[in-house]
Amino acid sequence: MVLLTNVTNNMVVGALMVGVSVPIAISLGIDDIQIVFLITFVSDLALILPASSAPALLMFSNVEWVRPKTAYAFVIPTILVLMLVAFIWNIVVFLFI
Repeated sequence: MVLLTNVTNNMVVGALMVGVSVPIAISLGIDDIQIVFLITFVSDLALILPASSAPALLMFSNVEWVRPKTAYAFVIPTILVLMLVAFIWNIVVFLFI
């Protein structure tokens, strides 16, 4: 999902993935709210390529503000940390509540 949202619009991919994964989650007995949360969170993390979101396009289009090398140096660790936080939050909220 993260790779797909880096080359297409992340909101469209998120909407498509929710529509496809919720019926599958229900048929497998998985909480559908959990799946929707995870898909929404992951689709909002697409900041690596300019086509993924409007803020990324603005960030990469003006190299006087931010150089692409600098943007990658901050974006990739941020995505990894946020994915770890989401994973831990998912375990705490959905397994212990």
